[in-house]
Amino acid sequence: GILLVTTNNNNKHNNNPTLHAEIFSMASNFLSGTIPISLFEITSLESLNLFGNKFESTLPYELGNLVNLKFLDLARNNLEGMVPSTLRNLVNMVSMNLNSNQLSGEVLNYIVSMPNLETLELEFNEFIGTVPSFMGTLSHLSKLSLEHNEFTGT
Repeated sequence: GILLVTTNNNNKHNNNPTLHAEIFSMASNFLSGTIPISLFEITSLESLNLFGNKFESTLPYELGNLVNLKFLDLARNNLEGMVPSTLRNLVNMVSMNLNSNQLSGEVLNYIVSMPNLETLELEFNEFIGTVPSFMGTLSHLSKLSLEHNEFTGT
């Protein structure tokens, strides 16, 4: 199903009204191609769920525009390539699920900027790097799934 919770901001002083949404969910819809860049312009989003589609793109740099995002689920797509450094802008993140894609890079270095993170699911990707010691300082982290990657360290 599709769920979009919106309020339109039709300010009379603004000739270009913007879409405001808090929740955008299009899970398990067999969508393919690339994730539309315009989705990353909805900076009011708090939850983005595109789980179980067939998106075949890289994660765009514009992902970092979603500074209010608390819940991100992009699991079980065909996403590939490096996770953009703008991931560190998602400082309000509570739950991130990127499992079962072909994502790569040193994603864990961006997690330190997410002090409220409770769930991090990165399994079945191609991530690399050392598991940083600061992971132990994420006091709210209760679920961490890193298996089936190329992480090193203890």
